[in-house]
Amino acid sequence: MPPIMFPPAEDKEIFCNECNRETLHEFKGSSSREYSALDDENLAQVEAIENRLYVCAGCGSGTLEVIDANDVNPPEVPENYFFYTYYPPRTKDFLKEKYFQSIPNKLQIIYIEIIHAYNNETPIICAIGIRTLVEGICAARGIKRRNLQDMIDLLKYDIREEYVQKLHTIRFLGNEATHELEIPQEDELKLAIEICESLLDYLYELDSKTIKLTEMHYRRRFLFNKK
Repeated sequence: MPPIMFPPAEDKEIFCNECNRETLHEFKGSSSREYSALDDENLAQVEAIENRLYVCAGCGSGTLEVIDANDVNPPEVPENYFFYTYYPPRTKDFLKEKYFQSIPNKLQIIYIEIIHAYNNETPIICAIGIRTLVEGICAARGIKRRNLQDMIDLLKYDIREEYVQKLHTIRFLGNEATHELEIPQEDELKLAIEICESLLDYLYELDSKTIKLTEMHYRRRFLFNKK
């Protein structure tokens, strides 16, 4: 059987984690290997992997491109036949952690772990973490009840009623992941995280920033009148 033919290796545009944009990456070298494996029907097939090293022409950081293929190679192989993986993983679609100055430390830790779970493509863990964060927010507000549904309902004294209903949607998302092992969609998780960020901003950061603004305002007026 002839060797598996990979696409030509050449300089190309790749998202650079350091430059935070698509940049020209120069091809520096590669290595490949083939090995036998069994498919789902226990039939032998040949699989191949090629590792390619690229260096960003802008910042000089390195990227490893790993290409997977197998022996069901048609005569003319379409580009999407090959599976590409990059190391370190590309951060193009990663969520960035927001900096919260005034939230309790325990909530900060849960929030950071949620972002890591999302970026590392562990959706069930991420959904469970989001549910835990909502429960932690309720507990930090002094709300302690038998179940999360009742705890969220009592947040109506801290936030508007329609926002309480949105938090119940997050609760459903977490319950499905926890009890039914239902895998949530990426866009569902992203939106749920954004809702939690807005809630943390409203409950903790708004008061802190308002106090700081008031202090700055009075300090400026005091210095101006003193002159």
